[in-house]
Amino acid sequence: MKLKEKKVYLDVCALGRLYDDQSFPRIQIENTAVDVIVANIKFGKYHLYYSPVHGIEISQNPDVIARTEITELL
Repeated sequence: MKLKEKKVYLDVCALGRLYDDQSFPRIQIENTAVDVIVANIKFGKYHLYYSPVHGIEISQNPDVIARTEITELL
């Protein structure tokens, strides 16, 4: 029996958490949560929904690596 895929929406702030300063405990915890969600998206357990606003916000990120990797995820 195939499990039903879960639909998730992460805003750009959440997607960018992976690239934030990890020296703060709260950011580390949020990073771990986003990392688990992203892993489940990559494994096909979750389906990521996104909107045109994602592209606009991501394009304004000055961090080239973060901008590229977040775009690839979407």
